[in-house]
Amino acid sequence: MSRGAPSLLRRNRPFARLAAAETISPLGDAMGTLALILFIQAKYGTALAASAVLVAESIPPLLAPLLGAIADRADRRRLVIVCELGQAVAMGAAAFLPPLAVLAALVLVRGAFASVFAAATGAALPEVVADDDLDQANTML
Repeated sequence: MSRGAPSLLRRNRPFARLAAAETISPLGDAMGTLALILFIQAKYGTALAASAVLVAESIPPLLAPLLGAIADRADRRRLVIVCELGQAVAMGAAAFLPPLAVLAALVLVRGAFASVFAAATGAALPEVVADDDLDQANTML
């Protein structure tokens, strides 16, 4: 018997924090990517330059099985923190406007950290919710 999403979030603080991280991090990633693409389009004026960043952004999800294996073998809490810091460093370096190839590489690195982050937080779910709430928690995330 399901008690509802708000109830699960109120009852389980670790899950509420995990859900917040799963919501905020991808939103920040998407906003950062959009801003970067708009900047690249304005600076270079070519679709090729913007698509280089989009291609770099889309490679890490293709490596999800490999990156998920990393998440399975590491301390998840530490890994989530390292992934968030790694993404911040990569995008912080991108703010210095390196050449396009370096910028695309930084986006690729940020995407790899984001993919590992997603795998780590997904794998942590059974550790933060009871078995009875696992289906509902999976649905929410």
